[in-house]
Amino acid sequence: DEAEPIAWSLKTTPTDCGAIHIKRAIAAYLGGNLGPTARVSVYVGEKSTEVYTYSNVCGPRLQNHRIQFGRGMASRHYAYGVSDATGGQLELQSLDVEIVPLQGAV
Repeated sequence: DEAEPIAWSLKTTPTDCGAIHIKRAIAAYLGGNLGPTARVSVYVGEKSTEVYTYSNVCGPRLQNHRIQFGRGMASRHYAYGVSDATGGQLELQSLDVEIVPLQGAV
């Protein structure tokens, strides 16, 4: 593309993280190099009906990025995405999500 930036995005498939209980996604930890305009999304529910998007506030260097989610999310299934409409850099080494099961919810 003649050195023009290319917008990109990736999304995981929905998962229940191996547990049937309703749970809350607290934060995502991304290891790697994300550009300053990268955005992280969490899709709540099996049908991805709610999407929350967060800006990457860390600079573009190899590091751990922590994205704190809002407290209103509760679901059995979640999917996660990373995107950059400006075609910024991505070198993703890991994606881990902090999950907390809700007491008594199935």
